[in-house]
Amino acid sequence: MCTVIVLVRYRRDPTLLAVTVLPLVVSVAGYALWVGTFDEYYYLPQMTAAVLTMLLGITALAGPCRHYVGIAALVLALAIVPARVRRAATIHKMPDYGLLVEGSKEILNRGVSVRAISADFLPPGVDPEYLYTVLGGRLDRNGEWVARIADDGLVFYDQTNPR
Repeated sequence: MCTVIVLVRYRRDPTLLAVTVLPLVVSVAGYALWVGTFDEYYYLPQMTAAVLTMLLGITALAGPCRHYVGIAALVLALAIVPARVRRAATIHKMPDYGLLVEGSKEILNRGVSVRAISADFLPPGVDPEYLYTVLGGRLDRNGEWVARIADDGLVFYDQTNPR
């Protein structure tokens, strides 16, 4: 709604529209065609344009109360800061990382030739085999076993070529 308001109200200011609305339109089009996984930081470049578009749209509707709307927006922004700081403390931290490290170490210590490693508890896009290779393990694509790390850290082995 704010985007439409900004488009109508500032239609004669192409510079302002290029800074506010254009990045949002391009992002929506780009993400509509994107087939990869998403992560929170993908949206960071659009935040400036989104905030400017929302503030311009809201203040355009406010009319003579424009200053009060700005003050209310500032108070609201300051009110959500503590929650955002708590949330930011968890960004880029994967709580399941410890389980993945334990499982990878157990696979290494067992010395079994594994073809692949899976861990169903990981978010999409996380490679469960990467840590194993960083720790010095090598995957054998002709190996007889597939290691499966469970969400409690235990490792199970499934035989790929039963004899």
